[in-house]
Amino acid sequence: MSKYNSNYINNLIGLIGNDGNLIDIFNLHGLLFVGNTKNGEWNLGKTYSMFSEHSLNINIDDFEDCESDDDINDKLNEVLKEALDNKLI
Repeated sequence: MSKYNSNYINNLIGLIGNDGNLIDIFNLHGLLFVGNTKNGEWNLGKTYSMFSEHSLNINIDDFEDCESDDDINDKLNEVLKEALDNKLI
């Protein structure tokens, strides 16, 4: 079991949603859109297609070996990449 709890990890990561509230990384949902960009900027009002949609499973147990805040950030990058690779692509 992790020595860090989910509240600590969520506050450390600090993802803020459009509504100004903290996003719970343990309850993420991902959408992958495929389309064209103009000058590298997305305009979702134009032509695009949703490629896939899934819950992204990140568990508190993923962080059990973390010894520092840097370890938590590194682990999040690792498990988020894995979740995206496994679910969306």
